[in-house]
Amino acid sequence: SHISLLLTNLVCFFNCCFLLLGPAKSFPKNVNPYLYTQLMYAFATVNDKIASYEWNDKTHFVSFCSNSDLVNLLATGTWNFDTQNFLPTFIIIGATDANHKIFICSVIDFLHQHGFDGIDLHIKYPGTQGIPPEDKQRGFTVLARMAFEEEAKGTGHPRLHITAAVSAGKETTDAGYEIADIKKLLDFINVMTYDFQGGWDTSTVHNGPLHIESKDQGEMHYFNCEYAMMYWRDNEVLAEKFITGLPTYGRTFWLRSSDTSGRAGSSGPSACEAGFGTYCEICTFLSGATSTWNEDQKVPYAYKNTEWIASLKNNNTGFKSYIHQETTFLRHYFAGSMVWTIDLDDFSRSFCNERKYLLISKLKSHLGLSSGFCADIGRGSGSGEGGSDGGSDGEGGSDGGSRGDGVFCGGKADGIYSNPEDSNKFFWCVEGNTFHLKYAQGWSRTVNVATGLIYTRKILVSQILLSACQTTSSNMSGSLHII
Repeated sequence: SHISLLLTNLVCFFNCCFLLLGPAKSFPKNVNPYLYTQLMYAFATVNDKIASYEWNDKTHFVSFCSNSDLVNLLATGTWNFDTQNFLPTFIIIGATDANHKIFICSVIDFLHQHGFDGIDLHIKYPGTQGIPPEDKQRGFTVLARMAFEEEAKGTGHPRLHITAAVSAGKETTDAGYEIADIKKLLDFINVMTYDFQGGWDTSTVHNGPLHIESKDQGEMHYFNCEYAMMYWRDNEVLAEKFITGLPTYGRTFWLRSSDTSGRAGSSGPSACEAGFGTYCEICTFLSGATSTWNEDQKVPYAYKNTEWIASLKNNNTGFKSYIHQETTFLRHYFAGSMVWTIDLDDFSRSFCNERKYLLISKLKSHLGLSSGFCADIGRGSGSGEGGSDGGSDGEGGSDGGSRGDGVFCGGKADGIYSNPEDSNKFFWCVEGNTFHLKYAQGWSRTVNVATGLIYTRKILVSQILLSACQTTSSNMSGSLHII
């Protein structure tokens, strides 16, 4: 099996969405399992035990978990899991030790039976909608990490992973989570920074703005990706545990006049939801539309006649917003990107006349992840699945990691060496080539690469390191020590 040094994570959710129609409807067999570092199947449901949600889910699990090098997680919850019909289930489960044990055992058995590596708790707004404040964290404590650790010790299995998808809104974050508790339990946290606005608004606003807009007032200051991520980080959670959410859809509005007031737009031919457009529908809409860029928020939008859409690409600047997102989280040492969802991208080329999964592939390329298991950036190949945007954005280069001329590593064995001139940097020697690299905050000086994924260890903009892993993985075992 491969040795994994994940310096940047690309987490993608898959949901076999019953709202999508015709050629836009995707199934697990359509999923390319080599585009991501972690893949989430949404959703499983919860009664007294965990259970599949759709009648054919168990059949879909087989093809979904086909890549053994990928971390496949099962997301619990449903579209309305946060209502009083569903969240009390978790409260009941956590009410007694007996209930807790029944549920935990069902989770462990279910994950192993169907080939999953862990579970993602997908509850957006615990502690709201009439749920008592004292119960707001039970959805997390039910899946106490200790249970997974004990199971791993007793069986010899690798420990199952525990992750969560959490709210990006300040009010719902304050009301819904005991951050001090969950930060100890979770391997990483997906922040849902992609649905700040929608059809419930009366003005045209992007659902996934990266930054604040200059005209924003009051609570609108909170409704952007950067504020949400920094708010979680400032609650003393390691930034290296945070994955930033990005959408493969955009919210739409009907314009009442030439200004920005409006109401939820029409549903597209594939998505049966007013005010919602998949990427497939967005790229179709852009033909003949006026495409514009919001410089404050670093996001594109487009309009045609009386309809406005929060687009994901710009006719002139391409996928510039994705590059801005990447540089934002790298600047603050965040751990990667999460996409909601795979099946809203153009997986079949039926709509956009572009490559399959263009949106996710572009993001992957900007993150410095290759199409194969290891990146090949040091050899200049990019994503390995097609060209770049053409460089029109002028963003997304490396800073802090570079390929040297072999002077330091000349005559040295392959491996990692400390930099005697700077304790925050080190050298990676591969076949006589020198890679100059930099530690991210909190990086351990002893790195165990034999036990699998390293979620919380990444090097600041040093994806060049990944270009060496295919070459050296066959020679590695145990721990790599900085010498």
